[in-house]
Amino acid sequence: MTDSGSGIAPYSGATVDVNGASLTANTALGSGGGIWSTGGTVTIQGGAQVTANDAGNNDSGSGVYVAGESADLTVTGAGTAVSGNLAASQGGGIYANSGADVIITNTATVSNNPRQHLRRRGVSQ
Repeated sequence: MTDSGSGIAPYSGATVDVNGASLTANTALGSGGGIWSTGGTVTIQGGAQVTANDAGNNDSGSGVYVAGESADLTVTGAGTAVSGNLAASQGGGIYANSGADVIITNTATVSNNPRQHLRRRGVSQ
C-alpha cells in the first residue's frame, strides 16, 4: 500500500502505455489506486483492464488519477475497461484535475465505479 499510485506512479511528464495488461486490486492511501499521474501521458488500450482498485483516506481517482496542464489520458479499444473501482471521494473510475485532458473512445468502457456512500459513477472533472 502506497500513498498514491499503488499500481503505477510515473514521475511528472512520463509516458505510460498499459496495453492488454491488468491493473487489479491495488490500494493507495491517497489518490490513484491503479494509476496516479501528474503532467504525463497515460494510454490504456488493447483490452487492458483497470479494475477493483481503491483510493482511500477520502481521496479521488481509484482507478486512474491524472492532474496537471500537460496531463493526458486516453482509454481506447474494444475490451478495454476501467470498472469496479472504489473511491472515498470523487471519480471512482477516473479523476481528472487541473486541466488534464481525457479521451474515452466509444469502444472502451468506463462503468460501475462507485463513490463510497453516494454511489456516484464514472468520470469526475
